Amino acid sequence: MNKKGFSFDSAMVVIVIGIAAILVTYFIYDELYTVSKKRFSEDECRASLTLTRTLNSVQPACWAKVANPIPLKCTRNFLMVKDQQVIFEDKDATKLYSAACPDGTTDCLAKHVVAEEMRKCWGMFDAGEQIFLQQLEVNAYDVFTAKDYQRACFVCAQIDIKTEKPIEKFDEYLKTKTFSKFDPTIKRMREVNYYTYLAENQAAWCDKSLVDSETPNCFEAIASGKATTLEAIKQTILLEEKRPDVRPVTIQTGATYAVTYIRRGTGSCDDTKGGHKTVGGVTFDQHLTNTVQLIPADKIGQACDTVII
Repeated sequence: MNKKGFSFDSAMVVIVIGIAAILVTYFIYDELYTVSKKRFSEDECRASLTLTRTLNSVQPACWAKVANPIPLKCTRNFLMVKDQQVIFEDKDATKLYSAACPDGTTDCLAKHVVAEEMRKCWGMFDAGEQIFLQQLEVNAYDVFTAKDYQRACFVCAQIDIKTEKPIEKFDEYLKTKTFSKFDPTIKRMREVNYYTYLAENQAAWCDKSLVDSETPNCFEAIASGKATTLEAIKQTILLEEKRPDVRPVTIQTGATYAVTYIRRGTGSCDDTKGGHKTVGGVTFDQHLTNTVQLIPADKIGQACDTVII
């Protein structure tokens, strides 16, 4: 009888614990796995990205398509620049940007809004140093096909430009305008221009074969539409079609632009930046390239193979 009683009590305890575990799991799932319509902060976005990377293989997208284990808790910002105003989510947000534009012109506000959204997007994705956006159709060691050059994208911000005239010399603005950034090497804030931050991070993933005198970094290479390697050209293998230039030098009025994080291609299977792996006498290069670009919204379909929502 004692044995039966003990077994019954044990069973009840197991059932109670099981129910509790189910409830806890449900609330965790609801918190981590369900993407609601609420806005997420930059910290929440980066946390979801870090969790995604942690839960995935250390060699993501090396062998096959890999789905992110949880949805990204990242919010797409919707902004509009018009009549010396910046509208964010239907509210006047001009004060957030006006300090950088003492002249108060719409031209300056538009440039600053775009540059800031590109900076924030790049920062959320760890300035290109980590591997995110795993949803690529990549076969095992299938490096000599167009699939190697596929692009997965996340649109960080959508910006409507409604100025009286086109916004010119945006590239010049990126190279001359600075912002304050914490430098861990000197343990204090320092000024850095937007272009240096977006284009010249040596720790970011970059397919070095894209870099030459015409495109000195991967930021420029992706913007120019360059997407093939010199080795691939020499071997006259199957290549992707050349993509259109995506980054505008002049921002057109009456147009909508997407600040987009792009993950292009795969990393080498040994997960080493700029690395390669030799199998059966064949060397497989690392093609993974991370970048943030300003893309005309109507060209997203041409610039990206997969847009992560």
